[in-house]
Amino acid sequence: MARADFLHVEYLCSPAQGAALHRQQLQLPAGSCAMDGLRAAGWLELPPGACLSIWNQRVGPEALLRDGDRLMLLRPLVVDPMEGRRRRHAHQKPQRASRHRPG
Repeated sequence: MARADFLHVEYLCSPAQGAALHRQQLQLPAGSCAMDGLRAAGWLELPPGACLSIWNQRVGPEALLRDGDRLMLLRPLVVDPMEGRRRRHAHQKPQRASRHRPG
């Protein structure tokens, strides 16, 4: 169990697409915000275009952390998700009709 004057927070970041996930356990003073956690993980400031999330909920740098939180540094999107789906669908081979009856 954590003491009341410290928070134990897990920090996650994937530095580049396809790169391994970086995971780090942080011990922060009570009352720390998301930016304090980011600094403790070695970042001086929020990278341009990046954002922070706590348990997959996007938050601002001033959001307060709680004991057991998972802080994530999210890279900016390279391609809009809808546009990516359209591109993948356009490059798929046409589906062959099945000789079997459905059901």
